[in-house]
Amino acid sequence: MLQSTHNTAVVQEVFTQINNANISYAMIDIHEESFAKEINVIVKKEDLTCIQKCLQQNEFRIIPHPLGSYYGWSFAYGANEYVKYLNTDDTVVNICNELCVKSLMSNMWIPLDESINARVWSHRYFDNDNLYWKLDDVTMFIYLCSSCVFDLGCFSKIYRERLNNLSNVLFNDETKNLFRLVFGTFTETLVLMIRDKDYDSILDSYVKFSDY
Repeated sequence: MLQSTHNTAVVQEVFTQINNANISYAMIDIHEESFAKEINVIVKKEDLTCIQKCLQQNEFRIIPHPLGSYYGWSFAYGANEYVKYLNTDDTVVNICNELCVKSLMSNMWIPLDESINARVWSHRYFDNDNLYWKLDDVTMFIYLCSSCVFDLGCFSKIYRERLNNLSNVLFNDETKNLFRLVFGTFTETLVLMIRDKDYDSILDSYVKFSDY
């Protein structure tokens, strides 16, 4: 079942209601350590109002997202703004409707390629142990790598561990094709560096590669 520092019963009840409401969502399950701090969920655009209602019925309130419009961030190509919810037990739920990364332009988020975002819904799966929908391994792998390069500017310990756990998808043709939508011709180099766990060199190599 859910392993976190949150009030587990509250979280389970919320997701039971979300499941019963037939809301299309997927948990972005980065790592148990990060899950213990915040819960990240992608929701279909047409279900955003519905999930808001479920959360508010469980005493969650909207607070300004530190990377949202309140603090000067914008969202390109029709992506909805991130929404952050907090309840009285300090449980945090972050909602998005597309997988996005930071743009090279200041304070802007852009969605990953539409093929990657469409894949969220065609390949998500239901975790019978935790009773919630999750991103599949390939989509999760692509998103983690993209976040490390464009959002975090590093491959932290948490992300490295998660990528290592998902490394069985690394040499799938589908994974490489999706990587190319994000990283272009740097893909082959990136795949080899991840294979060799050479995470410390990836960002510098990508920047130098992009400069040519």
